[in-house]
Amino acid sequence: MVATNLFSKDNADRVMAKETENDQAFEFLRILPKCGPRAFETFVEVLRKHNKIELADKLADKATAYSSKNQIANFYINYMSQIQRLPWDTDDTMHLDDVYVNLQWVQEERKPAGTSSVPIHSYTSILDTKQGKTPKRILVRGKAGIGKTTFTQKMATDWANATLGLGECDEVLLRYKHVLIINLRSIQPGQTLKEAMETQISCPAENRKAVTDEVMQALDYDSDHVLLAFDGYDEYDINTSTEITDIIYRRRYQDVCTVITTRPWKAEELMNRRIMDGAYEITGLTNGNIAEYVAKFFNDHKTYYKYLALRSDWKSFIKSLGVLNSIGKGLVGYLEEKKLMSLVKIPIILLFICLMWQEDQESDAQTDSLPASYTLLYKKLIQLLLRRRYGIRTQVEMEQSACVKNLEEQTFISLSKLAYDGLVKPDGCLIFDEKDLQTIPDVNELYILGLLSKCKVYSNLDVKHEVTFPHKTIQEFFAAKYLARKLDQNDSKILDKLLENLDTTDKLYDMSFVLRFLCGLSRRATTKVLHRAKSLLVRQSIEAIGLFSVKRVYSRYSQWCKDLLLEHWYAHCPQETVLSPELFSWHTELHIHGSFDHSDPRFQQVLQDRLPGDPTDAALEVL
Repeated sequence: MVATNLFSKDNADRVMAKETENDQAFEFLRILPKCGPRAFETFVEVLRKHNKIELADKLADKATAYSSKNQIANFYINYMSQIQRLPWDTDDTMHLDDVYVNLQWVQEERKPAGTSSVPIHSYTSILDTKQGKTPKRILVRGKAGIGKTTFTQKMATDWANATLGLGECDEVLLRYKHVLIINLRSIQPGQTLKEAMETQISCPAENRKAVTDEVMQALDYDSDHVLLAFDGYDEYDINTSTEITDIIYRRRYQDVCTVITTRPWKAEELMNRRIMDGAYEITGLTNGNIAEYVAKFFNDHKTYYKYLALRSDWKSFIKSLGVLNSIGKGLVGYLEEKKLMSLVKIPIILLFICLMWQEDQESDAQTDSLPASYTLLYKKLIQLLLRRRYGIRTQVEMEQSACVKNLEEQTFISLSKLAYDGLVKPDGCLIFDEKDLQTIPDVNELYILGLLSKCKVYSNLDVKHEVTFPHKTIQEFFAAKYLARKLDQNDSKILDKLLENLDTTDKLYDMSFVLRFLCGLSRRATTKVLHRAKSLLVRQSIEAIGLFSVKRVYSRYSQWCKDLLLEHWYAHCPQETVLSPELFSWHTELHIHGSFDHSDPRFQQVLQDRLPGDPTDAALEVL
């Protein structure tokens, strides 16, 4: 063992200093685990070289069954391979492979000539060695609900299946002996990586310490074979844990491959630190992925496979389109006809659409009322939950229901304030204590509806319950309801204070979904929000260096404007043929002209009819 350089001469002397062979053996086994993660495997090999084959085989078999990687892999199979299909229903779970569809990924490369986006074949491509170097810090960004967390689950279960011999995975994953998925949202103040792992990756109590110790040794001595994934950087306060922040910022475990997922607004913070070896974006579902997702949701595999078979033959292309449109009881065709494909590229939005379509199909309702904006979608989603809870069949019953009226006039108002107060806290509170909900009337109804979920958290000898919204966008929707209600009461102080505190574009974009929902809920809000955005845009554009930088700033801003504008238009312009006075006035002030490209062709036509085209670069016009 000394000859392998894993067991030092001093260690050997300590072993041989023991009087009996039995004591020497115990001393050797006491020291061996401290000699690094490869020590045990090397010891088994040494035994074989000295013809102790039977003993070596027994030790190897025992170690394999209880190895840390197998313990972790079993945890992933038991807990991460089942995905909660409905965010509000913990009982509605399915196997990941039954609902997962491949998302579209691109690699972002910043060069002097500009930023390019190159499609990649598979999520495992982010781990590929490039120019002889294995990436050590990898950024994965994507919008809310795009599938960032599901990606980490897929990576964990693919690795676990291969580790346990239950399936195959890409070779690049197999080079890692340990894959650790850590949810940053659940990190407790002052928690270390070891403590986070003990909390989030639970193993049988009798093995927990051994597993944790082995993984920590691997991080120190075998870093090339450990893969860390930190999920949800945008939901994490860097002051929460010094150690985990140091790992993310490459001040600790520099040689451990670490994947970090985040919403786009927070990605810039990491990119600007120049600590990332690679940056990737999950851009969402393609039209083909949407059809596959719908087929899986409605268990319509037969139709989907028929479509794939017809599509492979160019002579049957026209016929394949007819089959495509029939997938999911005609949902795919409806999305194409109503030009809603751009809306459902985000998986969670497509999930909500599928749920509503399913309900309409079962109730024989008209399907031409499916929402075309996020605000209308989430409003209808809340109504869907209420109908299921109280057995409501018609809109008239909804309006006459005393239970619904009580919730909207009391419980939802308190819930909205809770959602807003959480988001504007310095740490962007997404996790609440039960005592935070003591002032909410009928709070149990929120658990039954699925608008809140509760889970036990063990901390030392203490046990408490943590309460969360089922998805961050649902918390953001209720926060927007709080702001909209204040505006309806002619109280704009809360919104004014919020906008004043959004003193950088990063902070503004952090609140993108809240402000987007707000513009769909309150027509008074749009002008206020856009004026604030314009002032921040001008400031950032002045600070930008070079024309290209200005264009990049404006490109991001224009997309943001478009999202808010569409929410306002769908909610407050029911005729969908003219601009409201609010829209026309701020379009004029912000110099957004008919050349401004909208994803909705109807809205684009309204703009072209009402606003004169202008070939001048809109970014320079704003300046």
